Formats: sequence, structure tokens, C-alpha cells
Amino acid sequence: MSKNSRLAHIVFALFVVLVVCFGLQPSETMGAFTAQLTSENAAGIKSGHRSVGTLDADRTTCERSMGASAADGAIFAYQVQVPSTGRELEDLSPNGNLGLLHIPAMESVFASPCRRDDTQAISIPAMGAKSYIATSQQLQTPGDYTSEMWVRTTAAEGTLMGFYSSQTPDGGRGEATLKLNIDPATGGLVFSTAQRGGYSTAVSGTPINDGQWHHIVARRSADTLSIFTDGILVAETVEAPGTAEFLGYVRIGCDNETGWPSAEQGAACYEGDLAFAAAYSRALDDREITSHYYASQ
Repeated sequence: MSKNSRLAHIVFALFVVLVVCFGLQPSETMGAFTAQLTSENAAGIKSGHRSVGTLDADRTTCERSMGASAADGAIFAYQVQVPSTGRELEDLSPNGNLGLLHIPAMESVFASPCRRDDTQAISIPAMGAKSYIATSQQLQTPGDYTSEMWVRTTAAEGTLMGFYSSQTPDGGRGEATLKLNIDPATGGLVFSTAQRGGYSTAVSGTPINDGQWHHIVARRSADTLSIFTDGILVAETVEAPGTAEFLGYVRIGCDNETGWPSAEQGAACYEGDLAFAAAYSRALDDREITSHYYASQ
């Protein structure tokens, strides 16, 4: 056996040892390996933390990672920044569902949660005026659904994203069928859906109002509501049947709802920075959610 042949056999043997001992698995795209670590938190929720050695070719930036998922089942996908002209956000999905900016005093933030993205974010200051983004297109209440955002805030409360019968947050109780907001009690997240006679609610006590960028996801899949923070499952609950249905809009940043659990009552507008936002008429799988977070690393 030649010296080169012996060397090749040694390299292959070492690779086999790594696979067997460390559980490395090739990703779906060549050039990356992933390892899955699973733990269970105090609430009994199993949460996975996926460490990524080399990012897939189509996951190298937050924009590309989100755009890859947006090609299938997206309602919209926005790279949130102050437009050079007008007051509309371009939709990264094929739908052309523009984001209508109703933010009187929006400011550019020359910082991104994603180190490979050459992008800015929008800062929404504390003020009396209602600041929000609404979709340009109306749609039927989604069944399976996912909302996703990159946020940075120190606010104790605020509405992040929801599905409403109106583009404007001037209504009151009964305008929303589902929404995600900051929990005033903990600074964590609350994801709720409205049923006839009540609500189903997933509540996370993991704070996101620490002034750092966080990737947050709210997912409705079959009869389960789930919340992910920075790629980790942090809350999950079974949804009651009978969610109200109507034609409506996705709205980011503001509502005027009353009666919802673990939420401030009346006008509730988000204050802080916002970089990316998307919603899907399907449930993103765990791998997609994790890869979207790790695209920022």
C-alpha cells in the first residue's frame, strides 16, 4: 500500500470515529455539519439548541435565510428599514404584499442583529402617536401560521404582531383573532388566539426586553401554540377549538384591544428597534426556525 493510500485510509477512519462518537450529521446542503442538543426546561418543554459548524450556502445571511422560507407559504417577508423613497417596505416573498409604514417619527438604526447582513433597522421611539406597519393585502384568517421578528427593546410592554380585521389600530375588543405581545409582568412573550368565549395562550417567561437583539417566533401548528426565542422553544400549549375567522390583515407594532390575557389593555404600541419581520400561512419547522436564528451568527 502506498504512503498516499495509507494516509487516505487514516483520514477516513478518523472521520468515521467523529461520526460515531459525536453524532455529527451532514446537513441537507453539502458543506455543513449540524449537531442537535436537547434539554428540558422547568416547565417540561423539550427545547433543542442546534449548533451549526458551517452555514448552508443559502443560509449565509438573515435576508437569504428568511427569503428561502418566504418562497413557500409566506404572507410577507420584510427587511425593515427606512425606505429611500415613499413609505412602503418591499416584500421579499413572491406575493408583493407591501408593508405600509405608519410610523410618524421612524429613525434609521445603523446596526443589524445579523453580522453578515449589510442592513439597517428602524427605531420606533416612545411617543403618543400610534406607530405600526400593516400589510397591503387582505387575506383569510390563517390556519397553520408563523410570525417571526428580530427586535431590540427595553420596553415593559407592547404589541409585536397580530392578525386583525382592520389595517388601523383604532378599533377595540374583537378586532384580532391572534396576536403576539410582550408580557407586562415578565418582559417575556405571550402568543394568544381568540376563540368563541375565550382565549388560548402560550406564555414565555424568558425576557426579551434586555436591550439586546432577539429572534422571536410564534407558531400555530394544528392544535398547538409555540413560542421560540433565539432558536429555542420556550413555551407551548394546546389550543382550544373554535378560532374566529374573517378577512383581515397582519399588523406589526400596535393595536387597541382589550380583554386579552397577559397583555396591556387598550392602546398598546411597540417601542424599540425592528430589523426583520415575516409571517407565513404555514408552520415553520424547527430546523427552519433554528437556521433563521443562526444565520445571524
